[in-house]
Amino acid sequence: MDTPHEVFNPPEPLSNYNLFEGNRGLRDALNPTSGSAVPQPGGSGKKAGVWRKSSPWAP
Repeated sequence: MDTPHEVFNPPEPLSNYNLFEGNRGLRDALNPTSGSAVPQPGGSGKKAGVWRKSSPWAP
């Protein structure tokens, strides 16, 4: 397909749009210092599970 073609539904440009303002829950879950939404073992009084030593996420 060497000929140019027309795009019927081009997306709007991202001008004056801050990508860091949206997805607050996602940012909080990915930021371990923000009181993460992801439960951490031993973080609360509840038993959160047991980490396996072979897990790459084990402390």
